[in-house]
Amino acid sequence: MASISMATVVLLLFCLTFALWFIALVTPGWAVFKSDSTENEYQMSIFYLRVCNDGGCEVYPYKLTVNIFFNAFMFETQVETFLAIVASGICCIVLMCNLKNPTSTKAIIVAFIFLFAEIMECIVAIKLIAPSILFAGLSNMSFKTPHSAILAAVGILTGVSGWVMNFVQYNSMRNQVTQSPTYDQTILLNNEPTRGNDAISVNGSKSDQV
Repeated sequence: MASISMATVVLLLFCLTFALWFIALVTPGWAVFKSDSTENEYQMSIFYLRVCNDGGCEVYPYKLTVNIFFNAFMFETQVETFLAIVASGICCIVLMCNLKNPTSTKAIIVAFIFLFAEIMECIVAIKLIAPSILFAGLSNMSFKTPHSAILAAVGILTGVSGWVMNFVQYNSMRNQVTQSPTYDQTILLNNEPTRGNDAISVNGSKSDQV
């Protein structure tokens, strides 16, 4: 019962991580700046830049920018984010299957796949949050709370928690296998010390006496 309960908690943590990362993917809040000179507010998404002022908001996809290096940087970031979300989604599906038929194999598969997802999302967070901190120091720009980056960071923390609990569950299942009565081990007669080879194995056959 304890193993099923732990598996449920692990699944919930991984699903929460997937939801947080997906919301961060589709919202323009990785970096939010407001220009003191033009009164424009710049909201940075993974796929586009939204510029808002009193007249409303306009969206500028990154592929339309003239800076080829920036376009390559954002395309790389988009691929990394997509891989992280897909990998975390696969982990959720595997864990759902693991609820019905828990196995240590599924747990270790999830551990490796989600470790890859965590690395990808951490790279994205560092690449996008670091420039935000740099731009925040500019005199003509005021820095606002990057809500998408915060959601992604919280998702990273919940993912780490789920990964650790998944590893604990893996060790628990491995211990249950080695301690199972069907595990291949020697059972002594009447709890007495073994005399020579006088023992009975778990399959019920008696070994020859010396």
